[in-house]
Amino acid sequence: MLKNFFLRRKKDSRQYTSEDKNEVECQKLEKKVDKELGGGLKKFKRLNYNYWDFSTLQYREQLINYLKKDIIYVYVLAKNADSDIDREIYANTLCGNLCSFIDLYAQVLNIFYRLGLKPLRNNFSPTLLNPTTNIIDQAINGNLKKCNKQESATSWGKVKEMIGRKYDVQNDYYEKAKAILDSNPNITAMKNLRNYSVHYQPLFSRFEIWSKNNNIMFSVNSNNRASDQYQKFVELAHRVIKKELLAIHYFDGMCFDQKMVPKDRKNERVSIFRCDNCNSELMVTDYFKDFLKEKCKLKILCERCKQYSTITDTGKTQIVHPEKYDSLLVNELNNMDIIDSNGRSIFQDINDSNTQE
Repeated sequence: MLKNFFLRRKKDSRQYTSEDKNEVECQKLEKKVDKELGGGLKKFKRLNYNYWDFSTLQYREQLINYLKKDIIYVYVLAKNADSDIDREIYANTLCGNLCSFIDLYAQVLNIFYRLGLKPLRNNFSPTLLNPTTNIIDQAINGNLKKCNKQESATSWGKVKEMIGRKYDVQNDYYEKAKAILDSNPNITAMKNLRNYSVHYQPLFSRFEIWSKNNNIMFSVNSNNRASDQYQKFVELAHRVIKKELLAIHYFDGMCFDQKMVPKDRKNERVSIFRCDNCNSELMVTDYFKDFLKEKCKLKILCERCKQYSTITDTGKTQIVHPEKYDSLLVNELNNMDIIDSNGRSIFQDINDSNTQE
């Protein structure tokens, strides 16, 4: 009895050691992802072109977290798997997750470019306030159905179609990301494997059926379980991970460097002014610059010094994305004050008039 106890403890110790090694390897790969993406951000040169706020971060975080937790973690488990059943389970999961990255990429672009395509989930809420609306309950209750022909469901093909219809696609980041997800031979091979595992039988299964000389053949001990085939799959998965990481970098480019422009809009030119209080530079639209021609003083709430200050034209201009131009207009309406030749605030006159009414 005591001997069996120590044998179990020894076995458990080996198991924990294996889990610890997997965790350490995952952390190293995750840090490598952060380092490569961080280095990529430093290469962007048009950081003042796009409209950007903190909500933009959630789009890239979705892709990064999926790559780390749903792909890299499973990749490490598959790479270090010992038993045949573990290899089969992890390989098929990894294959599916690698290909599902494309679906997630499509959903992120759908939101980022406001394409209006719909996910298959109906009235879905992940919060604890509505625990019965999760995806499993919807499937069991029959509410998770395919969208009908009148609805536009989110898919990679549909996203590309909508982007081509609504946006000027002369964008290097989008074109390179699309080329990777559509034409890269490693990703194409992985998509073919997922199609095989979904419609025929799991990868590295003991059972296999195929056609030989027009005869249907069946095998209980498939040679796909050979170690060299499994190693080739793991190496293929690693190459796909590197390409999907590159696709995230190109999405970063669309987020922080150059977003595509809608076909019904164009880039706008803004003037660069300097805050007379702290000397920081600010972008100003022609709409408010025209007030200077009326011999008015222009004051703005400076983001750096948090003071309403007069501003001076530097004579410099810059091209910005139309979304950024729109945001500058809104900011000017909310945070600018115009002083007339008598030293009185025009906006204050409006406020006084509203108060008297």
